[in-house]
Order: sequence, then C-alpha cells, then structure tokens
Amino acid sequence: AMLGITPTRSATILAATLCILWEVTQDKAMAILDRYPQERELFGAVIIRNLDSSVPARLLQLPLFKSFDRKFRMLLTLYCERHAFFPDQHIIREGEVGDKCWIFNLGPAVLQKRGYAVKTFSPGSQFGCDHMLGINRTYCGSVLAMSVCHMLAVSRSSYLLALEQYPSQKANQQLLRQQRQEAKDLRQAIQRITIRKGIWQRYQGEVAPSNKSNNVFFLSEHDLLQRFVKAWHETAKGLHMGRLERLRRRQEVEDMIENWRLKNEANFKKAAHKRREKEILHKNV
Repeated sequence: AMLGITPTRSATILAATLCILWEVTQDKAMAILDRYPQERELFGAVIIRNLDSSVPARLLQLPLFKSFDRKFRMLLTLYCERHAFFPDQHIIREGEVGDKCWIFNLGPAVLQKRGYAVKTFSPGSQFGCDHMLGINRTYCGSVLAMSVCHMLAVSRSSYLLALEQYPSQKANQQLLRQQRQEAKDLRQAIQRITIRKGIWQRYQGEVAPSNKSNNVFFLSEHDLLQRFVKAWHETAKGLHMGRLERLRRRQEVEDMIENWRLKNEANFKKAAHKRREKEILHKNV
C-alpha cells in the first residue's frame, strides 16, 4: 500500500501488548525516494517480484495479441521484460530510438509531446507496438509515470522469436496493417493537439494582459526574487513547524513510555510487598 501497488490492506494486525509504531504514508515514501533515487532499484525489485504472478493474465487478455495462439502469448510472458517506474519518472523519452512495445500492467502514465499532455494510459493499454513490429524506430513522445507503474516490455527480437516458435502469419499481417494505421493516426493526433495547445498557451500569455501578473514570463527580476523569497520563507516555516511537531510527538511517546515503566515498577514493588506479607503471615501462623 505504501508503494501504491494496492489500495487496500491484505491483512489485519492486532497488538498483543503495548506497541509503538511509525506509519510511513505513500506521499512521504515517494518524497524520500525522490531524495534518494538510488534506492528506487531496491523498491522496484520488490514491486516486480510481487506483481510477477499478474504478468501471464495481462498478456493472455491483452487485445493486441488476441488473434495469436495461446502458446504464443504464454511464450511472450517468459520473454518480456519487467520494469517498475515511480511518479514523474520517464518511461520513454521523446526522440529516443527503440524497438519495444510497452504494456501497462499497473498504474497510469501520460504521453507528452514538447511538454504538452496528449494522452493518458491506464492498465491494459500499450504504447510502441509499431516499434516492436519495425514500422517506426523513433518514439514520437515522452511517457511519464503518474504514479507507481509496473510495465512489461516486449522487444522486437522477443516477438520474432515467439513468432518463430509458433508461426501465425495471418495474425502477424493483420497486426501490421492495424498498427500502421493506428501509428499514423496517433502521430497526426499528437501533432494536432500539440499545435492547438501551443497556440492556446501563446494566446493566454500574449493576448490576456490581465493574466500577466500570474505569468512568470511577464514578471521582472525583482518580482521573481520576491516570489522566491516568499516561497522559501513559507517552506522554511513549514519545515520548522513540522520539526517542532515531531519533537512534541516524540516527547509524548517518551513520557508515555516513562509513565508505563514507573507504573510497572510500582506494581512490581506492590506485588513483592504482598508476597513478603504472605510469607511473614505463613511463618507466624
């Protein structure tokens, strides 16, 4: 749940005695991983291992390969690569050369062209099938993870190897025709949306003077400096308040533990005193 793999808890934990726990929320965990990106590989391996059992079902039910034999699809589950990406991490970069079809098994992602959001992908979607088929080589946009994403990548060599083991020329030719048209339509749609959003952004910045005070492109250096100092002051204030709150909670926990210790000591002394009284009474009687 902390990594965003599942929204619900899979088990119930009951405290047998007094327990002191620290909760790490998803937002805090993602912020920590942003500060220490080298640790992403460790958590990424955990995600890949926990979701490996879902790979066969995803590929068997994928509409992209529904015309192929079941054995062909099962073989792709063995050949495909598994990857894990974290929020705002690049899955594909615009202009990058590649030959992989990326399949979204978990988590949403966004397709961007020149910084403009063009399309959103959800689990069960795919991007880059035309690259796997050899139709195109350069990716037409960047794909960024919106949350934790579990991705499957089928390379062209893996696809051809599976096709060699279980030939299906009819399904292959059908997929080629379909992807040629879909890739062409997607690139044209991306171009239209990018041009439209670019014109609209330019119109918002140049034609609407009332928004100039909120547009960083029209601010002077003095105004930019003022905004920077104000943001820095608010951030420092928030960090200071958070530090004080953590110290207060820590002191409360320490006080609670100390009270619990003193209470136990008092109970032990009381019990020991009663035992001595019983022993004295037993000896005298």
